[in-house]
Amino acid sequence: MSEMALWIGAAAITANFVVNLVRLTLAGRRFELYLMERHPREYHQIYIEGWLRKAFVWPFMRERNPVQFLTKSSEDFGDPRVGILRAHIKQSFVLMVASTAAIPLWFLIVGALIPVLIQR
Repeated sequence: MSEMALWIGAAAITANFVVNLVRLTLAGRRFELYLMERHPREYHQIYIEGWLRKAFVWPFMRERNPVQFLTKSSEDFGDPRVGILRAHIKQSFVLMVASTAAIPLWFLIVGALIPVLIQR
């Protein structure tokens, strides 16, 4: 019984991870397309200019880059939709990370603790 619960739970958590990974990918693409369409100058400045340097050394940069724009910036160019799209990306990312953390926790609880409690 507990072995079946272990694998069903692991499959459900993995499915949740995949769903949130797809949501994150789609939200990121939707955000990028929206910026490209509505704010082309800012899009170019954030995503295109110096893209190779931004891809490899973004944690050490002080200027605008895609990661800092998504995570730390509250800049919305006077367009509230930018903030909404940014919030969707953040939510999908947090849920994906939570699913990743939940899998080993689920194996620990159901795989190790429940059999010990059943034997008592």
